[in-house]
Amino acid sequence: APQTQAWLAAALGEVLGNVTTQRKMRELGIHVPFVEQQGPQALADLQQKSIVYFDFDSSEIRAEYVPVVAAHAAYLVKFPTARVRLEGHTDEKGSREYNIGLGERRAQTVRRALMLQGVAEAQITTVSYGEERPAVEGSDDAAHAQNRRVELVHAQ
Repeated sequence: APQTQAWLAAALGEVLGNVTTQRKMRELGIHVPFVEQQGPQALADLQQKSIVYFDFDSSEIRAEYVPVVAAHAAYLVKFPTARVRLEGHTDEKGSREYNIGLGERRAQTVRRALMLQGVAEAQITTVSYGEERPAVEGSDDAAHAQNRRVELVHAQ
């Protein structure tokens, strides 16, 4: 298991360091130097990009959100007293019980990604709301896509 974790950490570091990922971060408006900022402005910048969306019935982080997770990890590593709550959500498809589990799997996936980048376990809490707190009301594909997410909520 430790060898697997080391391999995953090395692979993730390689992905985050590649030019394509850096370009995507710029396109999303995430600038790594903001991590060097101090205080409320750094947190405000980070909170502008605080949602990771997922595909239907999936708990795998989509490639376009890897830089978002990396930015939050960089902030949390730089500020070890900072805390984040990962709130897992789903669309309304499936049973209530299944969706609570799926929301939890999504939150745990983001948690593992943060920890692989050096965030301490004590800095992270997770909760699953399943389908109970939709971001968008509606039963069409667009609404469902907006509701399949993990929100990263930083403690003030």
